[in-house]
Amino acid sequence: MRVVLDSVIIVRALINPNGIWGRVVFDHHSQYHLVTSRPLLTEMLEVVLRPEITKKYRPVAKRDLAFIMELFSFAELVMFDDIPAISRDPDDDHVLETARMGKADYLVTQDNDLLDIKSHAGCRILTAYDFVAILTDNS
Repeated sequence: MRVVLDSVIIVRALINPNGIWGRVVFDHHSQYHLVTSRPLLTEMLEVVLRPEITKKYRPVAKRDLAFIMELFSFAELVMFDDIPAISRDPDDDHVLETARMGKADYLVTQDNDLLDIKSHAGCRILTAYDFVAILTDNS
């Protein structure tokens, strides 16, 4: 199962590793093949390193961030030059293009601009709650 994780999932997993987002990232990572892109990695790093975000991390955040970096080191990196305008939020278009180019089965997000699209290029767009339900149903 090929999966794109939106940056918000990573940030929320770091802030609350025991929440649903942490379950997606830390507990179930072996059940899917992560797909990413340079724009998505850049966005994720920019967001997780913001001081206002790092202040919200728990004391284990350095370990969790190291785990996330390792997880992404095994991800499939897709490349693209053009990013078509699809979402009502242009900042989300690179996430959709990552899913399309990576032939992802699922795009996991909490972003309503993406969730409202529901699917794109054969990729189902869903919340972390819905994705964990799929993962636990398949185990």
